[in-house]
Amino acid sequence: MLLDLNDPASIVRWYSVFPSRHGALLADWWSRRPEYRSTIERARQLIKADPKLRLAARQARADSSNDAARDGTYRPSHDEVFAGELGY
Repeated sequence: MLLDLNDPASIVRWYSVFPSRHGALLADWWSRRPEYRSTIERARQLIKADPKLRLAARQARADSSNDAARDGTYRPSHDEVFAGELGY
């Protein structure tokens, strides 16, 4: 799957494949890549407007907080490792 960060619909399609991983990655990109903030924001609006994706986002946040509470460690996704954006 190709992700076009200039296209909110592309971001939504990509996000819907793995919300728990892709949501965290989008949040990171939003903070570190200002050139894509507007399209990421629009994609977030589209996700919130879709009942299924909104539920998936809520579940992903709950799963994420449960994982962090369980052992306090962060496990980078394959996407983060492959993209070389972790800074270590």
